[in-house]
Amino acid sequence: MTEEPTVNAIDSYLEVLPAPERDALWRVRRIIRDAYPHAEERISYGIIVFRIDGRDVVGVGRQANRLGFYTMSPILLNEMSARLDGREVSGKSVLRFTPEDPIAGDLILRVVRGRLTENAAQLGS
Repeated sequence: MTEEPTVNAIDSYLEVLPAPERDALWRVRRIIRDAYPHAEERISYGIIVFRIDGRDVVGVGRQANRLGFYTMSPILLNEMSARLDGREVSGKSVLRFTPEDPIAGDLILRVVRGRLTENAAQLGS
């Protein structure tokens, strides 16, 4: 696993992307950081990963032809399937989006809250 915890690594990741993609990823980051200012960010597995309370919560990054919001939980996405706003799912836990079709901020925050609940339940077991 490659992991770079520096802001410079995130800036380097973003600076090579076309402006519309970079701006779309920045938007997701801003939504998460505004709601959870204590979230840590790092590059892991080739994406930007948000960590809260010492546990990975979600990630965001570029896929081949689209951008991806990595929920890191197939179980959560399955449970939320009726509330995904018709968003296309890649694999089992990645919501796809484009700069022209961004993910709604409330959906991003629902996923983050769901992941925090999931992580807390795992710690309690």
